[in-house]
Amino acid sequence: MGASLAAPGLAQDAASCNASFDICFPNLDAGAPSTCSAPEGDADAASIAACFADLCSSEAGEPEPGFFGYCCAQGGSVRYDDFCVLVVQTACPAVADHCADRCPPVELLTGTVPLAPPPAACIASYPPFIADVCGTDPFCCTTSWDELCAASAVDASLAL
Repeated sequence: MGASLAAPGLAQDAASCNASFDICFPNLDAGAPSTCSAPEGDADAASIAACFADLCSSEAGEPEPGFFGYCCAQGGSVRYDDFCVLVVQTACPAVADHCADRCPPVELLTGTVPLAPPPAACIASYPPFIADVCGTDPFCCTTSWDELCAASAVDASLAL
């Protein structure tokens, strides 16, 4: 996949990507990987790894200005946020397919990073306060789970 240009300790290798990095969701604490693949046994693992490597291989081929330095641990702020998730899932159909029915962790739904709305099938698996947010503000579960949705979820969880 090529040499990483990131400072040692900032870039994650493919093995740690599998263990601590989920390409489907923002992960501001772990930083961005320099390579990534799907979990072992995923039929799309090779396509996901190839597409991510392609996206992160050359500044000349950036899908969006600044993506390479920001999302691929090649310098910059070394973050994988909602912008990176959107670009990767837009550019890599295998990633979008892999992530389509994945349920974001509750910690993300009560955090500060905007997310795509959680899949409808996920709502029943969450604590009731998530469904309360969806009932009160359908935007959160049809369009975008933003900071207002997260704040509502935190408030609802505290009211229980």
